Amino acid sequence: MDKKLERGMRTMDFDSINYFLSICTSGSFSEAAKRLYISQPTLSRRITALEDELGTQLFDRIGRSVKLTHSGEKFMPYALRLLKSVEEAASFMKEDD
Repeated sequence: MDKKLERGMRTMDFDSINYFLSICTSGSFSEAAKRLYISQPTLSRRITALEDELGTQLFDRIGRSVKLTHSGEKFMPYALRLLKSVEEAASFMKEDD
């Protein structure tokens, strides 16, 4: 297995995906941090770690706002699919009880 992929599988987590999507919907690190009830520096560190794992920048930081890079736009559908899969799995498990 590719070392980069193997490393990503070990460290990328649901919170990182959720944080990414929150920034996408809010358009701001500080607004996303408020919505997520975490500090803005914590959010920035987690997104930087995610970008390092993926080997690409996901956002262009423009003052207090952000814009998705081309890589961020490519990653978004995967992030949305992952979130949907987790929600579907949780719903399925609740129905199975």
